Amino acid sequence: MQRSIEEQKVAAVKRSVLAMAVSIGLAAPFYAQAHEGKDDRKESNTVLAGNVTDTAAGREEHHDMNAESGHRLHPMHSVGEATISGWLLAIAQSTSGTSNDSSQGTMSADVFYESTLDEKSKFLVHFDVSQGDQGNLNMPALLAGPNGDPTGVNNDNEDFMSSQVQAVEIYYETMLGDDKWTLTLGEISPTSYLDANSYANDEHTQFLGNQFDNNTALEFGGTANFYGPGLRLTYSPVEWLDVTALSIDANGDYVDMFDKTFQAVEIDLKPTLLGRPGNYRIYGWRNQQAHFSNFLTETGGAITDTSDPNYVPITKISDDNTGVGVSLDQQVSDNVGVWLRWGSQDKNVAQFDQTVSAGLQISGGAFNRADDVIGIAYGMTTLSDAYKATNAALGSDEQMMEAYYNFAVTKTFTVTPDWQYITNPGGDTTQDAFSVMGVRAAVMF
Repeated sequence: MQRSIEEQKVAAVKRSVLAMAVSIGLAAPFYAQAHEGKDDRKESNTVLAGNVTDTAAGREEHHDMNAESGHRLHPMHSVGEATISGWLLAIAQSTSGTSNDSSQGTMSADVFYESTLDEKSKFLVHFDVSQGDQGNLNMPALLAGPNGDPTGVNNDNEDFMSSQVQAVEIYYETMLGDDKWTLTLGEISPTSYLDANSYANDEHTQFLGNQFDNNTALEFGGTANFYGPGLRLTYSPVEWLDVTALSIDANGDYVDMFDKTFQAVEIDLKPTLLGRPGNYRIYGWRNQQAHFSNFLTETGGAITDTSDPNYVPITKISDDNTGVGVSLDQQVSDNVGVWLRWGSQDKNVAQFDQTVSAGLQISGGAFNRADDVIGIAYGMTTLSDAYKATNAALGSDEQMMEAYYNFAVTKTFTVTPDWQYITNPGGDTTQDAFSVMGVRAAVMF
């Protein structure tokens, strides 16, 4: 029997306290080394923009050290070295064009403690604390995946918005077989190894909308924030190829963790085309959580909406959900990169069965602002026929556009004005289009 929400919260607190104690105890002897490592990370951020080559390289290097978007292998430090790094992020947003325009803000801090155990192994703990709630932003309901993740406007919005510190990742990682294999074990996030993208995968410096951070038609396993016990294994036989397989607990509660899992396999091709780097990823996945309907048709029959383990089910639809997806990014000039995502999932267990998004990134090197970045994106989410049948007003695909300008105030501090425009929110043709204006302040340490 699944544990109650309160029991899960208590377990999370226990893990947080234990992990914090471990971090404090281990970090003290290595503080000087960690402080020295921090200067290296600041220097790496000087290539946050410049040109597209420098932008991608700088961002990937920084994310590797911070285990966000950790699809790249983390660089090894000297044996016994410990580093502490992270992000402080503040976001303010307001709506325009809704029946009751409003504004709200969120703030979060991510802190990463990383210790190298030997030349090929390391231990990492990721702490997260968040304040604020996107739910306070009055706007029409947007589409939501079976895991409850909406096609929302603030990807930094967590479900544990409180002053409580959460230990969201705790894992051991090692390289095997002439460094061609990388194994990660512990509390991990599948978003760190699956569906990455050089230009659309980071709410700290890139797009804020969920639609442009990951494939929303991908029902990630783990908790509501995609963390859970599991493992991933990556094979890198040559520089231009990675093959990754991963498996984690489907809902992150450590119950039935071997029977109900989220599994995925991804192939990442990394060619150099006309002297420009690119990534071409294709993957398939399966989420073994049971899916129930919680909507009724006008005739009283059960129909699908979202999967909620705490919802009293009307009818069980399926024992799992499956899907496929692609994530592509390609540098096309010194200052321009383009990207594309597409995903598809079982149309019988979700509000939407397909989603596609695309965009481009322009670095400030094109206009003498070497560390600035501009991003532009468009996305469309296609309603499933089963979900359309629940309401006559559901007849159009939800569409979203976003543009941002990431202004580098210093090498470690950026301010980003952001604009989003959404038509047919939730696929509801009776709802008017609306805008969300926002500003983000990010500090890297």
